[in-house]
Parts: sequence; structure tokens; C-alpha cells
Amino acid sequence: MGMRRYDDRSPIFVRTPYPPLMRRIPLVSLMICMACGSDDTPSGDGSTTATSAPTDSTATTGTSPPADDTTADTSGPPADGTTGEGSTTAEVPEGPELGIFNVVRDASEEVFFPLPEVLHRVELPPRATLEARAPAGTTRVEFRIDGGEPIADETAPFRLDEDDVGAAVPWALEFGSHDYEVIAFDGATELGRTTGVFTLSGAGMDAEHVAQSNDEQQDWLDDNLGGVMEVRTFVAADGHELPYRLYTPEFYDPAVRYPVLVYLHGRGQRGSDNPPSLYNSRLFRGPNSIVAPNAQADFPSFVVVPQCSDQPAHQEWAHWVGNSADMPFTGLGGDGSYEQHPDPWPSAQAVRELIDALGTEVTIEPDRVLLTGESMGGFGTWEFTTRWPDVFATGVPMAGFSDRTKVDLILHIPFWVFHGDADTSNPVEGSRAMVEAINEAGGSALYTEYPDTGHGETFNRAWTEDNGLLLWIYSQRRQP
Repeated sequence: MGMRRYDDRSPIFVRTPYPPLMRRIPLVSLMICMACGSDDTPSGDGSTTATSAPTDSTATTGTSPPADDTTADTSGPPADGTTGEGSTTAEVPEGPELGIFNVVRDASEEVFFPLPEVLHRVELPPRATLEARAPAGTTRVEFRIDGGEPIADETAPFRLDEDDVGAAVPWALEFGSHDYEVIAFDGATELGRTTGVFTLSGAGMDAEHVAQSNDEQQDWLDDNLGGVMEVRTFVAADGHELPYRLYTPEFYDPAVRYPVLVYLHGRGQRGSDNPPSLYNSRLFRGPNSIVAPNAQADFPSFVVVPQCSDQPAHQEWAHWVGNSADMPFTGLGGDGSYEQHPDPWPSAQAVRELIDALGTEVTIEPDRVLLTGESMGGFGTWEFTTRWPDVFATGVPMAGFSDRTKVDLILHIPFWVFHGDADTSNPVEGSRAMVEAINEAGGSALYTEYPDTGHGETFNRAWTEDNGLLLWIYSQRRQP
């Protein structure tokens, strides 16, 4: 779509469009992740995540026979079938350990090792597959699901489904119970096998959703958007009252953990009246509306839209040195930078507290708090992640200023940054420089720059064009 990119490490899903997600029967792909030895554990490649997936030091490996009789197990029959006195029996290695592989992040999801008996679709990455950690020395793994034909992978890391060049692709799995058998081999010798049953659960979402057409979805938004964006107020510890809107998934089930998307509005929506204009963004009102049934079928989540106060009149999501009532924009550089003030504004601090408070009211996944913002909200996205770098799984700032001296605080957070090169409100140089600083320091920041595109149109394009943005956002999980 004519986008300029400044990150040569952009992953393939940015360069080429995604295939449409399955909607008629929401399917999910799971993956069994086997690390063959300590060097074969799959990890992020640095282009889509800030850090590689950590290696699990407790991964199951094959057990070698004891070195001598002093530790041998002589209670059973000997390995060669004889019963001679003093003979030893080699221990049978445990089979592969099963887990989830996040296809979009290209990394194993450590939280799912070992594979639980029940997998809630709400808690999984939107595109995943099974991966297996095999005993040391494994050269081939065979997967058999629901008694089907075995699927063999002869190259570590061992994954259920891969394309012609060995890249992981999603495995479509229907809701319900599935039995599995995974066998590790060294040549023709079996090293161990794992069998079991797990259930893919549609709890907490519309498991029978039928995709709406654009016209049907627009009709739904016209009739329902105001009602599903619940009006609320949060009172922070310092007494600050924060108006906000909350979207609660229609099929909310407290037994499952939901991601939370926090959206920060622009300068024009500041105040205390909690108006519908807080969610005027195409993120809510466009064809990819995150609160409409189509998106919620793929990305079930809570959505929080707080309102920044305009008292005092120079309060914003970001607080920079030089900002004052008389000179509110003093301190903003022509290169899109500023020096962060030591203290956050009350509205920003209240949002931070609201995230914690929400987790005591409903069931959310603390490792999947997702952040995005437009214009002043783009400022806020950079600001919030640098002030509270241990809170957010990802950041998607659009056309915002930032403090580049804080880069080292956010190298573990993956970003996707959007800006138009014809933006006359906030200079595009700011986004370019911040992305470059993050990537040069070893972090991960994707960058999409729209040519001949102004301020507001940048946001419209980001949320409506088929760039896989929502898929990427909801694939992120907080990294240490």
C-alpha cells in the first residue's frame, strides 16, 4: 500500500498480507514445542519481539543409563532380556514435552509448558501451533492427532505444521476434545513418546460466530456501539477522578483470562464528560472495529478507553519538562522529542492504577496488557511504556513525540509505530528517530510510514488497511 519502512528486520507478516482468519467456526492452531538440546529451543528472531523466548531449563530430556553399577537400577529385568546377577536396566526416556508456539511472534509460549488438559481459546495467541521439546539426540518427531496419519518433522525445532521453507504455520483445530501421540526418534530408534488428551475450549467467547459482512457489521455498530462502551469513573489513590469507557466481552467468563487493550485518545477529547467522541477512532468505528462481533471472535478482550483531564489546561497523557499553563508546548522539540518530567500527570497515574484495579474486578491476563494511542495518545504510548515498562506487553504509538533517552527501559517491549510523512501536527522525524534508537540498542520496533499522508489519515489507514495490525497486537505477551 505504498508504505515506507525503516526497519530492515521487518518480519514477513508485515511485508505480505495475512490470509484471512477463519471465522465461520473459530479455529485455533496449537503447537508442540520440543527443544532438542539446549541450543534448539525456538525463540523470537528479534524482528517482532523485544527478547527471544527464554529457554526452559526444566525441559524433559532423555535419560542415559547409569555410568556404573553403583547407581544402576537392578530391580527390574535387564535391558538385554537376561536375568544374570548384577545386570542393569536402562531407564526409558520420558517422551516429548508439549507446548504452544506463537506463529506471529515466531516464539514458544513458555506459559503453556507442559500442555494443560484444557486450552481456552481466549488465552491462546490468535495464531499458534504445537511444538515439542524432545529428548536429547532426537533427529525426528512424529505427531499423530486424533488417530490421523503421522506428521513427521526431521529438523529441530520440531513443530507440527511448517511450510516448504520450514516456517511455522497455524494448525487449524476445532473446539472439543483431541487425543495426541508424539514420538521422538534417533534414526529408527524410538527415544520416547507422549500421549494424552486435551480440550480446546470456547469458554468466554462466541464459539459459533458467523462472520458479518461489512454492511452487517456497520449496522451492528450503529445499533450497539454506544451501549457496549460502558460509562465509568475510577477514583485514583490521590483522589483524581478518571472517566473511562469499558468494553466487556459479550460472553465474558470469569474462568478464563482475557487480554486488555488500552486505547489513549488525542488532545481534542480531553475533559471530564466521558463523551462518545473518546472512541471516534477507526479502531472502534471502522471495518476492523475491535468491539464488533467479527474482531471479538478472533481477539476476545476487554477494551479500556480513559479520558485525560483538561484541568489544569496543559495536562496531557505525557508530562514533559517545560510544559506550563502559560506555555503548554514549551519543551517539545522540532525533531519530535522532549525530556520526560520526573512525575506523571494525575490522569496518567490514574490509568496505571486502573489497570491494577480492573484485575481485581474481572479476570484478565496480566501478561497481555496491550497499549495503543493516536496523536496525544501516541505521546502517551511512549510515555506509559517508559514510566511503567513492567506493565505492558506491547505498544503501538501513532504520530507521537517521545523521550529517546528512555530507550534502554523498553528494549524488551515490541513496538509497531505509525506515522505519515505529510503530518503537519507532529513531525515524522520523531517516530523515525525513536524507531532507529530502539533497534540500534537491540530492541524491536516495526515502523510503517505512509507517504503523502497527514495526521488524522494516518490513524484511519493504520486501523482499516489489511496490514495484520490487530493480529500482531494480540499475539504479544509481556516479556521479562
